[in-house]
Amino acid sequence: MEKEKKHILLKLIILILFFGLLFGNLVYIIAASPEQRIGTVPLFGMAYDLNVIVLYIIWPLLLSIIFAIIFPLIIIPLFMLIKRIVWSRYQNCYVEMGELTFNFKTFIKRGIYVSLMIIGIIITISGLIDPTLFLTQGFLESSNYTANDNENLLFDPNVIEALKYIILPFVVGIWAVGWAIEDAGLMHYKLPKENEKILFEIEPVHLKYNGLVKGYAGVASVIFIINAISVYLPIWPPHLAIVSSILLMMFYAAPSYFIYLKVSQKVFRKILRKGLQEIEMIPENEIKLI
Repeated sequence: MEKEKKHILLKLIILILFFGLLFGNLVYIIAASPEQRIGTVPLFGMAYDLNVIVLYIIWPLLLSIIFAIIFPLIIIPLFMLIKRIVWSRYQNCYVEMGELTFNFKTFIKRGIYVSLMIIGIIITISGLIDPTLFLTQGFLESSNYTANDNENLLFDPNVIEALKYIILPFVVGIWAVGWAIEDAGLMHYKLPKENEKILFEIEPVHLKYNGLVKGYAGVASVIFIINAISVYLPIWPPHLAIVSSILLMMFYAAPSYFIYLKVSQKVFRKILRKGLQEIEMIPENEIKLI
């Protein structure tokens, strides 16, 4: 009973943080300066208030749910095909993981990687985007930025805010692929050939996929933080929240994660385990006896 109460409390905390971020976006509209409301936001040609509602609320919440379901269905078969070619000697199997339920530590761990990848993608596309697409003409005219000042514009809080919400659904979809493989308990193993001096190998399949994604997210996020500090350093106190807010995006993805867990339990597991042999996990007390 105590464990169940703690479980409910942790879920409640996550939902409070989610609604706090949602409320913050509404405050973001109210607190906007008159200059920000002059003209439209070029990216979608919408007025500032409508742009915030669509881009900061509707887009990330709706698409994160859709991508968390669609990406695993599309990408996993392709990944498994590539894996079968690259690691041709490995045989696929699965272990029974028990009922898939919400785990706070797992959510936080996965959420951190979601945030890191958002940072990574922002720095990756920084040279390919025009930051003025996210700013109204009134804001540009009232600021100290020049037309060619794209480097500083990229790290403008308004641009970062827009980018992180645009990117969030894609990141959730990319990570949902690894989550689905892990939560299905997919494993692969390789038996040594006759007279071959190697040990029997077995490992979770998701390590292959996550290894590539984690490596990219980690390196790119470090580059972003270094660049951001160099830009924000003269005005650090008021802009510290901008970098920190990206790390809170895990809580904005909470609805899509809860729905992913339901779909993964009922759909992904059945699809991914189809035709595979189940292997039993060896209890720790039995390992000591071997």
